[in-house]
Amino acid sequence: MTTTTQVLGVARRFVADERTAQSYGLGTSVDFTKFTDAKYAQEDGSKIVPAGTVVALDAAGKVVPPVTTAGSESKEVYVLKADAWSRNLQGGSKGHVGLFSAGGLYENYLPDAVGGALPAALRTLVLKRFTLQAHPSGFVTT
Repeated sequence: MTTTTQVLGVARRFVADERTAQSYGLGTSVDFTKFTDAKYAQEDGSKIVPAGTVVALDAAGKVVPPVTTAGSESKEVYVLKADAWSRNLQGGSKGHVGLFSAGGLYENYLPDAVGGALPAALRTLVLKRFTLQAHPSGFVTT
């Protein structure tokens, strides 16, 4: 019998200074049906949206991917404080996460960063609420 252990990401290395980071309320639910990209899929059929992912809120207040299409962009974006899972975990909650609403972030540590930088359209949305800088190490650890 094979046992698989999943470890939730709790270290927020992407946050430049947690003392100045602002939070969005007490958190909110995730609409996992909207996270369709294969990068969120797990082998067991569940989904995980990693801590540091840039997200938006839909009209019902649920976490969804941000819209980056010119002319219909999400008005506000947030950043997940911790991994969001679509299944129950011992000691965790199913699909309910905290959000950062403003603060300084290490851009090269965000999961959506490609080559150390966010895609231009996503970066534009993030810069409305957050400041971005490169982590001094210059590389991303996994």
